[in-house]
Amino acid sequence: MYGFLQITGVIAAVRWFRRNQLTAVCLHGVVSDEGGVGVAPTRWQLRASDLDRQISILKKKYRFVSLDEIEDVLRNGNGGGKPCCFVTLDDGYSSAWKVAWPILKKHGVPGVVFVATEHMAAGKLFWWDRLDYTMMHMPKSIRSVTVGGHNIPVTLDSRKARAASARFVTQHSRGLFEHEQARFKALEAFIQEYEREEWLEDLKSWVGVMTSDDVAEASDSGFEIGSHTVHHYRLGDLDREAARKELRESKAAIEHVTKKTCRSFCYPEGSLNDISRDEVESAGYEFAFCSEAGFNGPDSDRLALRRWHLPNGGSSAYVLARVSGVEHAVLKIRTLLTGGRK
Repeated sequence: MYGFLQITGVIAAVRWFRRNQLTAVCLHGVVSDEGGVGVAPTRWQLRASDLDRQISILKKKYRFVSLDEIEDVLRNGNGGGKPCCFVTLDDGYSSAWKVAWPILKKHGVPGVVFVATEHMAAGKLFWWDRLDYTMMHMPKSIRSVTVGGHNIPVTLDSRKARAASARFVTQHSRGLFEHEQARFKALEAFIQEYEREEWLEDLKSWVGVMTSDDVAEASDSGFEIGSHTVHHYRLGDLDREAARKELRESKAAIEHVTKKTCRSFCYPEGSLNDISRDEVESAGYEFAFCSEAGFNGPDSDRLALRRWHLPNGGSSAYVLARVSGVEHAVLKIRTLLTGGRK
């Protein structure tokens, strides 16, 4: 279908209609084509060859811009040329620096990587990656787990079921705790009950994080460094004082390492509200990105810029359909026609 929409010029027409708006794209982990050590995690990562191919596809249709150029693009559009695109990488995985950045540099594409500074300082893996890997290795006979005194059912009969259970524990836990800090502590305790040190060594080859040395070197090479808070808490679930602390301490930590002003921020899991948005502004960030899909123009809130997630593979037509918003429109129409039935 997307091939047909590309051949008939629909995707190009939609892209032309949006030509004066900024298109921001988002990705997380990027794994080398050789993979890592041990069992692959169930949480998908974009392959290096797929990123290389997708950037090549997009370069034919878009002009990639840097953080320095964003304000001008938002105010004045594309200047009569190709529509403009900006690349963001969330979570500060070491693969963003070691795998993705060389690909972006090869194509002359700038970008920003958002790091959570507690993980940067300690080289600490994210709990959700550890949760995923732990559930990949737990005995098949387990039918429920306890997180902070709350019993959560799981199914471990297959790799697919283990992946679904890891997602369910993550999502279900959001409603079990009054404070995000308590949720993280409970999840950490649950993971530590089951995980083994040798698993962490294998997992690090897949989802290791950028260290302070990596961040400093990346910044010196031209890779923009933005904040993703200190602990990767969902800002919308924090009170004002806690949100302020996350935003200001992470900004200061990045500036200490890079010796440059940290100008950009990304809301963990796209979680923002009026309080967190105000604190982002008060902390002195110029631009902030959320997880809502969409485009950005003159009237867009600079502290709630929208993005499109790059797909995990797919044809040239599909990549262009995703980034142009055509896929989003098609899915909305299908939902209306089917009443939400798959």
